[in-house]
Amino acid sequence: MLIMMAIAAYFSTSPVTTCTFYKSIDKVFVERKSLRGNQIIEHPLENIMSFDIQEKQFKYSKLYRAVIVVKYFKEIPINPQYTDERSIRYAVSRIHSFLKI
Repeated sequence: MLIMMAIAAYFSTSPVTTCTFYKSIDKVFVERKSLRGNQIIEHPLENIMSFDIQEKQFKYSKLYRAVIVVKYFKEIPINPQYTDERSIRYAVSRIHSFLKI
């Protein structure tokens, strides 16, 4: 029973994502940490073409997440989890303001 609970907890924990924009070194880092390992995605700020908001239907409502669109139209989710539209729009507007895009 305890082993089953440990396995369920392992798979149910969501990764922690940190997205950091550094103007001084002209880079963006998206770092994901989870029990299964760490992943760091790095891109020069000049490769950012735009920011997009992806939409997903979930039961009776819609959920959203922000993505960075870099060269060759590769999309990098800032956070893999979806959330409410207002929070995402606010985050994207703050990023635009900071980067002056």
